[in-house]
Amino acid sequence: MEMKNLRFTEVSSSRVKWELSADSGRYSKENSIVQVNGVKFILNELPFTGTMTVTANSGEYDQQARKVTLIGNVIASSVKGMTFKTDRILYDSNLRKFTTKEKIFFSDSALTLDGIGLEMLVDTQQVKVLRQVSATITPGKMKK
Repeated sequence: MEMKNLRFTEVSSSRVKWELSADSGRYSKENSIVQVNGVKFILNELPFTGTMTVTANSGEYDQQARKVTLIGNVIASSVKGMTFKTDRILYDSNLRKFTTKEKIFFSDSALTLDGIGLEMLVDTQQVKVLRQVSATITPGKMKK
């Protein structure tokens, strides 16, 4: 089934935890997966980064597993200045965790790094780059 202007949300305790919107999509009843294009994924009220917005060319939402995969020109930014870029990333709503095996670029006010592979817990902002890491820390710009 083809659809236009899609919007999915996850709500907990009367608060929207995240919102997925897309320009268009295709729903598969057999596996409860929605293929989407022109994607915007918003995580609300994160403790360290504030609201985070992730955009991508396309993706898929697995409703049963509560997982969102974002594909192509994936760019994330937070209201507090954190950004990351990659070609493909998975958000697991159960674990509240982003993961990718692709090349990444990550930055905030005092740190820039790139490497291959990423695991990021959104509630603690704990970031682990898996290999080929290059990082630069800028003294004096770290938040206190």
